[in-house]
Amino acid sequence: MQTEFEQRYGEVKHQAYAVAMQLTRNHDDACDLVQNSVVRAFSKLHQYDRSKPFVSWFMTILRNQAHNIYRQRGRRIIYSLDDFVEDSNVTYADAIADERPSPEQIALNGALGEVLHRALEQVPYHQREAVRVIDLQDASYLEAAAILGVNMGTAKSRRHRGIGALREVLGHV
Repeated sequence: MQTEFEQRYGEVKHQAYAVAMQLTRNHDDACDLVQNSVVRAFSKLHQYDRSKPFVSWFMTILRNQAHNIYRQRGRRIIYSLDDFVEDSNVTYADAIADERPSPEQIALNGALGEVLHRALEQVPYHQREAVRVIDLQDASYLEAAAILGVNMGTAKSRRHRGIGALREVLGHV
């Protein structure tokens, strides 16, 4: 017999993974993010208001976990692909060559999606999050407002401005 949490999580787990992939763009990081969010949600289940949608509550936890992980990682050091890996004769480009998809694979696996994600990264944060929640996660304005922690009018406004900013960015592509 499933617990209430298992049943409710079962209804949102695919959406949770999709959101985690959008936030991390890495399968392993997305799986870790979802797992951390499940643990956090389970430990905070007593705070869940059952009169509100579980998906909104859970996605808020997931987004907050993603932000916590991003803050913990801090700034990353950027290396040139032409630099040599410490204590070796191998460049970074050679060291990662087998792990990266080829240009043909990228084109075949959705180059348009990558262009859209890159353009979306140039949209201001609050607007970008509204577009992601409403348009990419297919949440209603009411659900989006709960996930974003704002009122519904603010969610609509941020989404509208985000779409406009996205059009502006894509117009320059």
